[in-house]
Amino acid sequence: MLDIIKASAGSGKTYQLTYDYIKLLLAEKDKNTGRNRLRSDFSKAHRSILAITFTNKATDEMKARILHELAVLASMVRGWKKGSPYMGDLEKELGATRPQIARAAGEALRRLLFDFDFFQVSTIDSFFQMVLRTFAREANLTGNYEIALESGEAVEWAVGEFLDSLRTDPASRRTHDNINWITEYLLDRLRQGMAVNLFNRSSALFGSLVSFMKRISNETYMLNKKEMDRFFGDRSNMQNLVAFLRREIDAAEKIIPREGQAALALIDRCEGMEGFSPGRNTRGMFALAAGGTDNLKKLTESKTLINGVADASTLFNKKHTDEASVRDLGERCTVIYDAVKRLVLYRSMNDNAFYLGIISEIERYIEKYRKETNTLLLSDTNTLLNTIMEGSDTPFVYERIGIWLRHFLIDEFQDTSRMQWENLRPLISQGMSEGNDSLIIGDEKQCIYRFRNSDPTLLQSSVTEEFRPFVDQAAIDSAKNTNWRSSAEVVSFNNALFDPASSALTGAFRDIYQKARQEVARKHRQGYVCVTAVRGNMQKGRKDLQERCLEIMATNIRREIHAGYRPCDIAVLTRFNATAQNVIDYISCLFAGSDDPLLRNVRIVSDDALALGKSPAVRFIVSVLRFCAMPPEPPLSERETDGKTLRITRRDILMLINRYEYNVNGNMQPAEALEDAMANFTVMPDITESFDSTAAYSLQSLVEQITRLLSEERRSDEAMFISAFQDLVADYCESNDPDIHSFLQWWDAVGCGSKVSAPADENAIRVMTAHKSKGLEFRCVHVPDAAWDFVKFKDLEWFDTSGLGAEIPCSLPPVYPFVPKSWMSLTPLKERYESRVAEQTLDELNVLYVTLTRAVDELIVSYPAPSKPRKEISTTGDFLDASRTALMKAGVEFSDVQVEIDRELFPLDDDSASSNDGEMDVKTGIEYSSFTVGHALPHALESEEEARKTLEPERYFKMPAYYSLPRTDLWRQLRIETPGETVEEMLQRTSEIPAESSRPDPDKDKGVLEGIMARMLRTVFTSGQLEKSACRLAASGAADKAMADEAVERLRRQIESDGLIRSWFGGYDHCRPYAVSTVEYHDELRRLPGVRIVWHTDGQVDAILYSTEADASPTADGFGFPLKAVRRFLATQGHDKVRCFVWNLATGTVIPLR
Repeated sequence: MLDIIKASAGSGKTYQLTYDYIKLLLAEKDKNTGRNRLRSDFSKAHRSILAITFTNKATDEMKARILHELAVLASMVRGWKKGSPYMGDLEKELGATRPQIARAAGEALRRLLFDFDFFQVSTIDSFFQMVLRTFAREANLTGNYEIALESGEAVEWAVGEFLDSLRTDPASRRTHDNINWITEYLLDRLRQGMAVNLFNRSSALFGSLVSFMKRISNETYMLNKKEMDRFFGDRSNMQNLVAFLRREIDAAEKIIPREGQAALALIDRCEGMEGFSPGRNTRGMFALAAGGTDNLKKLTESKTLINGVADASTLFNKKHTDEASVRDLGERCTVIYDAVKRLVLYRSMNDNAFYLGIISEIERYIEKYRKETNTLLLSDTNTLLNTIMEGSDTPFVYERIGIWLRHFLIDEFQDTSRMQWENLRPLISQGMSEGNDSLIIGDEKQCIYRFRNSDPTLLQSSVTEEFRPFVDQAAIDSAKNTNWRSSAEVVSFNNALFDPASSALTGAFRDIYQKARQEVARKHRQGYVCVTAVRGNMQKGRKDLQERCLEIMATNIRREIHAGYRPCDIAVLTRFNATAQNVIDYISCLFAGSDDPLLRNVRIVSDDALALGKSPAVRFIVSVLRFCAMPPEPPLSERETDGKTLRITRRDILMLINRYEYNVNGNMQPAEALEDAMANFTVMPDITESFDSTAAYSLQSLVEQITRLLSEERRSDEAMFISAFQDLVADYCESNDPDIHSFLQWWDAVGCGSKVSAPADENAIRVMTAHKSKGLEFRCVHVPDAAWDFVKFKDLEWFDTSGLGAEIPCSLPPVYPFVPKSWMSLTPLKERYESRVAEQTLDELNVLYVTLTRAVDELIVSYPAPSKPRKEISTTGDFLDASRTALMKAGVEFSDVQVEIDRELFPLDDDSASSNDGEMDVKTGIEYSSFTVGHALPHALESEEEARKTLEPERYFKMPAYYSLPRTDLWRQLRIETPGETVEEMLQRTSEIPAESSRPDPDKDKGVLEGIMARMLRTVFTSGQLEKSACRLAASGAADKAMADEAVERLRRQIESDGLIRSWFGGYDHCRPYAVSTVEYHDELRRLPGVRIVWHTDGQVDAILYSTEADASPTADGFGFPLKAVRRFLATQGHDKVRCFVWNLATGTVIPLR
């Protein structure tokens, strides 16, 4: 049986999931009666159950709750006096006594703990990754592939490689077509007076191409990919489409002003004639048309134009009697209207046509990125798994994982995507056919991840229809839909606010909020709700209004802390990340300078506040790395100082920044730190002199050395960030070339956005977005800016083109990217646009619902609002404005109150002394409109005393100061990845870069040149990339220009002179030049200094290790061991045709390993 439960916020979804898991763990079905009974064998019961949650936090919470409740059932929790809430239901369900259930729970718990790897509670992505790794070979992946959570780096690399290919392979037909396509696009932009610097990677045009590719590679595209590939397989399809669009655009741009001018001429000729009486707005509308297409947006919104097409008489006053002029102007109106419709549609299509025309090319290079870096994008998981499972026998698929799944518990099902469901459906279908029970639980009102492809219609109706014979849809009705989380006041307010919401929605969405009303729990808490509209000029003074909202928030937070609430009981929820950052900055600044001892030590916990890139300690470490990576160079500018010429270079600027960061880490105020750095600029010592750079043989040890420069206090306050940064550096070095320059490039592009998990801290207020708060609860919730648009589109979306066939006589792709706009109501895209407006309205209403249902005791809401409430509800603020009427209709008691601003936090200055704290601020004209449900609590309600739960820490300890030992003896042993020199040597060498004409001395530089050659080979896939690698090494200071050029020449000679070597740089299926590799050898893991693996098209695999010494023996353990280990590893991946070679870069010889 499949139970589908739709449960509102706070109604016990986690309780139900935990109960069902424990029931399935303890029970088995009697084959004769079909009823549940206590299981006789618990050894593998947990292996048959899969529980899927939405977030890692929810996964951890669910695991802990299952273990705790099993321990309570078995009376195994020390000091726990309360009985299990599940015991009574289990007695009835299983027909067993309490002692029997307790013994069974204890045995099941022991079995679960001793087989914990098969305690399968995971996120859907984690589960799919486990399946995909099992089928890595079927997906053409190696078993040790890396997961890239974001596609940005891959897309940017692919776009760059695509543009580079136009130079490296200009003779091919494909390149010729691409050059023609790009040339036409750039010429079109040039004609419009727009920028054409596509090949500049820092340009907005290059960035827009990268942004386009990141936005459109979503699930909708993947579901249509086969048809899209067929369309783009013929280059003439897009060429014909673009040619048609441009012809039609040119024609429409001429028609609109011509017809507008003709209409105005007609009006001028007939002016004053008897019976001729045009309407008040008619001339203005035709004047817009006559003015050309600059007024296109106004024409699309002109009601005069739209009404005139439907009925030409609306263009005239009622007393108008000249029928001929009605007919003539009506015809002009229709022609203009049709041209406007075509123009807005075709312009929008043409704007994205260039990007769409090269989408298949960029995808080729993204696939190349996957193969060359052995990386899988997280967004690829569903697609690959869907391909593997398509048409396969389900038991076979999951037998390969080594588990037998029969029961499925899926939480937050409203956030499941269509493709994810397609991958899960065979599992659940198989379980249903065998008579096994499963559970799907969710709440359509909490679907807030549609931008991640979630499909709430699955929960709403699709799954029910699909599994109708097996479904027992026990949707929680009004009598059982009890809110066990929130106080009576919070529940009553939300009932009154959201119960009428169904009337504001359309079609099938209307049913979603019809059951929003919840019952108050019999044992409920006293609560308090305060809603404040801060009214004023929204156009000019929105920032002032938002700041007043923050004042209201801070006033109430101070009241709550003085009432006895801990900071960790308080959360601030926002709709946008930018608002959350404003809150963090505001609270941090306000409370840090407070005289109130209860506020002074309050901290902020937020994912944004815990970004590695914002840590002062990490910024200092990175600034020193930048300084070390910057070679000497000519000065950027010169200026006279005290009669002396001061030459300023980029290195000097980095030194200035470095000194500033150093001062800040020494607890100077920012202004003081900058003043000190500027004042001592001319005598500033090299900060790298403060540590023993000769001992820093690797990137990790260099970071460790720099860390020792931080003060003890800074290392104590930021130990968490320093440790996380070192972990990040270690992870980077595992799979990348670990030189400083490469790391800094990666850090700026990706690493700086890394987050540190928020620690448990009872002295910290939580600040987060509504999306991150889902599933959580807080005793006091503040929403300081609760007004956002219901409908606001900004990103490209895929639209079905089936309705455009009558308009466009060309082949069309199945879907086309548009930014939804109101003009779509004039085109065949109208139905889809109106559907998206309804979906967006519902999504934003859901975000508001999630935000306002997190509170347990207190809910404090404030929002900027116009001076007078609007009749039309277009924002959540307008929706909240209507809440007074909703409360009155619902019979909820509320009180209008005056807003009180805490004047200890916000003292009045002399100019503001006459302002009123109540309903109106006389100086600014800002008006406060506030009401409350319930009364502010003078003392925090005490939480019910409970014993420590299973797996709950007894106490928390503050992380000690990050400690670094100066172990140069160990650091010297870590010299694995740096074939060059130390930092000190690097700085010395780069200060004396030889001229380009100078040549390296073969005797003096023996071995160094081969080391540079080996380092270059770690990053190149084809011989055409050698020059780029040489430039990168020279720019980073790892090699001088002359030696890098010599390395390129020698490598080219060796590649061109040997057919075997040449086959490793082109014509293969794919290649992986490993910078660092870890392989298993004699049951232990060893690291390789670098190996190249080439998969040929005939199935042959070559593994190549580089040697830099002329007299090296290929049978020595240094070469024989790693190649044998590589061969063994490839054999485990199903490759039996493996050849191993040692390539001696000093002599150019290749020696096979027998």
